[in-house]
Amino acid sequence: MGRLFRFLLWALSRATFFAWIRTGLAALGGGLAVARALVFNSYAHEVAARVIGVLLVSWGAGIFVYALISYHRTL
Repeated sequence: MGRLFRFLLWALSRATFFAWIRTGLAALGGGLAVARALVFNSYAHEVAARVIGVLLVSWGAGIFVYALISYHRTL
């Protein structure tokens, strides 16, 4: 029973890790899209879009770090 439990814990940890990575990639992609792809007419809107983009990219990078830490804690 111990080996089965360890295998299930590893498998579930791995699935959770990949779910966090997908979330981080989505945040990273959204941040890049907001910061680069959107074009605004006023300078204030451009600055706001860049700030939101930087926050989303930072949040995505933070999710990557959190995913790695939590995955290694369960192993």
